[in-house]
Amino acid sequence: MDRVQFEGNKRSVEAMLDNNVRIEILDKDDIKQKIPDLVTDFDDNENTELLGLKNIDYGILGYDCGELDADKITRDFYENEFKKLGGETLFSTRIKKLVLEPVEEELGIPGEPVGWQEKKVGSIETQEGKKITSKMFILATGPWANELLLPIGIDSHSLPLKKSLFRVQTPRLASLLDNKHFNEEETIPFTIFPLHGIYVKPVKYNNSIWIGGGSTVGHPYVISHPDTFEKEENPLDDTQADSRDYEYDQYLILSEYLPILKDQPLTNQWAGFYAMNTIDKNPVVFKPNGIKRLIVVTSGSGSGIMKADAVGRIADALYRGEENAELFGGKEFKVSRLGLKSRDVDKEDFVI
Repeated sequence: MDRVQFEGNKRSVEAMLDNNVRIEILDKDDIKQKIPDLVTDFDDNENTELLGLKNIDYGILGYDCGELDADKITRDFYENEFKKLGGETLFSTRIKKLVLEPVEEELGIPGEPVGWQEKKVGSIETQEGKKITSKMFILATGPWANELLLPIGIDSHSLPLKKSLFRVQTPRLASLLDNKHFNEEETIPFTIFPLHGIYVKPVKYNNSIWIGGGSTVGHPYVISHPDTFEKEENPLDDTQADSRDYEYDQYLILSEYLPILKDQPLTNQWAGFYAMNTIDKNPVVFKPNGIKRLIVVTSGSGSGIMKADAVGRIADALYRGEENAELFGGKEFKVSRLGLKSRDVDKEDFVI
């Protein structure tokens, strides 16, 4: 961060220290000594002014930050535990819609349930026309939530935002990938730069860095409706990254901070979607008003995997009708705090 950003984040930093989060505040001399290839000061010139480059005056180093393997934690742990409870999984199956039915007996009125009838989700319908019934449906479809919710009049306060990831692989990265100052992996840390959340992740096993972030202003949220496209045409299935996002956004800024990246080509790229909470960047867990047999769990906003265990416990407590959920470590959390009617969570202001 530059000095202004650091002063603006002091409250968050102090809160972390007060809660025994293991961080260290690095000053400019520390950073320059530990990452010699990093440019921390910019002269006043045309590039600095045009790109809005900020000096690096401070760094916050988190000692307990790490990496989760999403596949391992979902397939090797949660899916196995779910199956032990008698659960079944179904893959490569697109859900086309939530089918509403009247709570009471059907009256034969065209278009049931009509406005005055109490409603429930009676089943879900797949793209192939198969119907699956249940006593309760928990919708945890992330960026795909609106496809199923908007057609039945439910606002999840979540919108899909496409994010891209780019890889650069070159021997010139050796000083970043062989660095003994930070961790047992002997690399630089996952590093977030002062502008637009641009970040670099070292990947030592194939001598590369992965690059992401960048300004999201001007990038569209994606809205789609399952009745308007064939299976292969859903815009939410588009995982192709646009290299222009790197070339004209991340690269122009990042290569000023890390000149070793200048003129290095991309070696791979990917894209996917964040389910962004447009209110406070926190998850949303609620039972929609007026529709029974449905719980909505969405809006991970890019940190869903880190919050998934807690969110799952909160959704479970909501399903059971309990006021509080017990989180890992015995901490109690009031279920309604992540709902919409009595929502009570601070806006996430130190977003990583």
